[in-house]
Amino acid sequence: MKRILLTVCSMIGFLAGHAQQQEGTVVYELNMQFPKGGMALGRAVAATRMDATTSGKLEKIDMPKVKFEASFTKEHMLWQHLDEELPTDPNAGMDAHFTAVGGSEETTYTNFTTGNITRQQYVFDKAFLIRTKVTPLPWKIAEETKTILGKTCRKAVASRPEKKMQMSMRDGKFEPVEITDTAKIIAWFTTDIPVPVAPQIAGQLPGLVLELQVGNDVKTTFTAVSLTDKVKAAGIRPPTKGKEVSEEVFAQEKDKMFRKMRAQMPAHTISVPME
Repeated sequence: MKRILLTVCSMIGFLAGHAQQQEGTVVYELNMQFPKGGMALGRAVAATRMDATTSGKLEKIDMPKVKFEASFTKEHMLWQHLDEELPTDPNAGMDAHFTAVGGSEETTYTNFTTGNITRQQYVFDKAFLIRTKVTPLPWKIAEETKTILGKTCRKAVASRPEKKMQMSMRDGKFEPVEITDTAKIIAWFTTDIPVPVAPQIAGQLPGLVLELQVGNDVKTTFTAVSLTDKVKAAGIRPPTKGKEVSEEVFAQEKDKMFRKMRAQMPAHTISVPME
């Protein structure tokens, strides 16, 4: 009997010592990668009204790093922007002011049990609340692995249709036009932390996503730069401030304000969508 008790106690001690992390805080860094030349660069030049000489310097600009924080437990998570000043580029040789548009002023609550998502998003100083559900993508899990922050991560690939703004010539003027594109998504997740925490795709994969890349010609990449098991669990709750609207109404409001902003912005201002 003593031997059995010792064996059971040893197993409990082993499991406790190897318990998987199910709560914590992750900080991600967002990087936007523009191709050199090509259509994407042409759209950026059109959007910012640069002349030919100035537009050639766009490729030399290092886009500012923006950081986000995900606080989570096994039941839910809260995603929010970490406030940091967006700098001007001192080496670009032009007055390159960066304006963040969209997701940088976003707070998103995801409940893993119910699949409910509550997103608070600002457009300028106006707050909106959008309620949606987790909609899983058709993921393909690959055998390929890599290590991020000391965690072994597996690769998952999917694609999704998304709407984005593209500059188009109308009546001799460049105007933003909404188009539908198919974006490729590559996620690197670890089952060492079996909680479906992620930027943009929370609730979809069987582990914490430590890197997410979205896009085709212009690539948006979220990379985890720090991970801790400490979390303020009481602060993980849905945002409540803002006008409640549907995704469709929010898109219309954002488009209207984007057009107004573009008409007022000075030349050489680069509008960076953070979605």
